[in-house]
Amino acid sequence: MHKDSAFLAAKQARWGEDHVAPVNQFVDQIRTEIAEEWATEHGEDAPPVFVPYVDPDSGGVSARVLFLLESPAGPAALGSRMLSADNDDETAKNVWLGYQDSGMPRTFGLPWNAVPWYVGDGKKNRSVTSAQVERGRRYLQELLELAPEIRVILALGRRAQASIAPDERDLRARGIEIIKATHPSPIPAASTRGRSLLEFNSALATAYGIARDGSPGDR
Repeated sequence: MHKDSAFLAAKQARWGEDHVAPVNQFVDQIRTEIAEEWATEHGEDAPPVFVPYVDPDSGGVSARVLFLLESPAGPAALGSRMLSADNDDETAKNVWLGYQDSGMPRTFGLPWNAVPWYVGDGKKNRSVTSAQVERGRRYLQELLELAPEIRVILALGRRAQASIAPDERDLRARGIEIIKATHPSPIPAASTRGRSLLEFNSALATAYGIARDGSPGDR
């Protein structure tokens, strides 16, 4: 959908809407901090930092389900510059279909990554490191402070699950349910003959069932 330039521009113009502005300002903060760290480490050779904003069609600070994946894909970081089920990649497409199959409104969800910055080389994604996941944990905790209505974290893939493992007991004590499922990318879908996507859709439906109690409502 974001290949439609008018559709994309209309969305980008909404990045400052009240429900997503605090999260997107936080994204700016992360981008600045990582850029400063990389400048210290690499000097003039420091690569640019890409941290995508969140889709204004998401629930933003009123969301009840956090979609936690591994790291931003190229289309999100370098193309639309936002995390969105409308991005033009297969993972985003599978998330979009999951919304449709479960009946969950987009306003219930908030997309995020265990490592919020792009780790690819412009041509393909790289695997994140344990150090990067650990670095991203702090940002996840800060994000949860910005989005106090989160009731479920949908941890998708091994890296996302590893990022919340040290805090899982505390999160559950705060009333946040943790649901783990396979990453909705086409790679595990191909190797499991589609079973991983069935698992993802089932997890999403379960998350929606939990989140429906005390809905943030329609805007």
